[in-house]
Amino acid sequence: MSGNRRSLRRAQSWRWEPPAADAAVTDEDAQQRWAAARAKAIAWAAAAAADPRVVYLDTETTGFGPRAEIVDIAVVDAAGTILLETLVRPVRRIPAEVIAIHGITNADVQDAPEWRDIHETLLDALAGRRIIVYNVTFDRQMVNQACDRYALSAPQADWECAMKRYAGFFGNWDPGKRWYRFEKLERAVLAFGAEPGGHRAAADAFACRAVVLGMAAATLPESGATAPTPDAAPASTHQKTLSGPVSSGPAESDAHGRWSTAANRFFDLINGMPSALRERPGACGTWSARELVAHCAGWEWRALAGCA
Repeated sequence: MSGNRRSLRRAQSWRWEPPAADAAVTDEDAQQRWAAARAKAIAWAAAAAADPRVVYLDTETTGFGPRAEIVDIAVVDAAGTILLETLVRPVRRIPAEVIAIHGITNADVQDAPEWRDIHETLLDALAGRRIIVYNVTFDRQMVNQACDRYALSAPQADWECAMKRYAGFFGNWDPGKRWYRFEKLERAVLAFGAEPGGHRAAADAFACRAVVLGMAAATLPESGATAPTPDAAPASTHQKTLSGPVSSGPAESDAHGRWSTAANRFFDLINGMPSALRERPGACGTWSARELVAHCAGWEWRALAGCA
């Protein structure tokens, strides 16, 4: 768990810069729509950041679908205190292709408690809470499935989705869905200068918290600002209106721009790799190629922020 602890210690930081306006393609309706979605996301995040009932939850599983089981779960409160963090022993073995993603092996969970052993602790941690999750549909389904498997009661609490809110905040419009595209947590958290959690429950819960706090600290787009284009990079569109150091000169802005371009080229290359190869540990010790790029991008961002 030492690698996970290092991720936890790094999983808390942040910055926004409106994307460059292109007067030739400015769509006033699109700008108004984005401004409204962004305003709602910021208001929601600000309320969540101020609510002591909020907790951030994340799970790692054996896969997807009705047979999937939770193998790692964590709950972090509004102040950043871990209320629950535990591995969970599943009924079925963890597939190799899933181990390549989160790094949790069958040996890791062979002596872990079963779901029924942690159920009461989980209910206590979630009682009367607002549960915020990055992709709430998946994690809520996994928790409910686990409870159903052992004929246990599901947590009675309010579940909310940070991923949907961040989609409106970022503003990457999807004409097919007529809503904003969902961004991966590892890219959303980099937008605020914090480090991706690397597919471990506690670190990803902290990453979700960083995204919510980052949105809460943001301001509305300036009048006339243009919404991101479909290929816009999260890191390059979130550098100015959050609290923290802000670029004050052309050289610093150029540095952030170069960092953004390089980071997103790396992400594009990584995303083009076969999933099994991309997520396989070993690129640097226990890190996969994707985790290595994400960690390096986060460190370089903090170095630039510290020099700004």
